[in-house]
Amino acid sequence: AQIAAELNKHWQRLLEGLSYYKPPSTTSAEKIKADKDVAAPLKELGLRVSKFLSLDEEQSVQLLQSYLQEDYRGTR
Repeated sequence: AQIAAELNKHWQRLLEGLSYYKPPSTTSAEKIKADKDVAAPLKELGLRVSKFLSLDEEQSVQLLQSYLQEDYRGTR
C-alpha cells in the first residue's frame, strides 16, 4: 500500500526519468564503433549492455563511463 502510494505520488517524475532513455538504434551503435575516444573493452561492454537492457548504445556507454568514474571505486 505504501509503495503504491509513493508511485502514485511521484508518477510524473518516474515517467520523465524513464522517458529519458531511448531504444537501441543502428546509428547509435555505428557512432560508438567509430568513436576513437572510447576504449575497445568499453565499446564491447556498452554494446552488450545495450542489447541486454534494450537501451540506446550511446546512452549505455555513458552509463558505464559514469559508473566507472563515480561509483565503482570501493565496491566489492
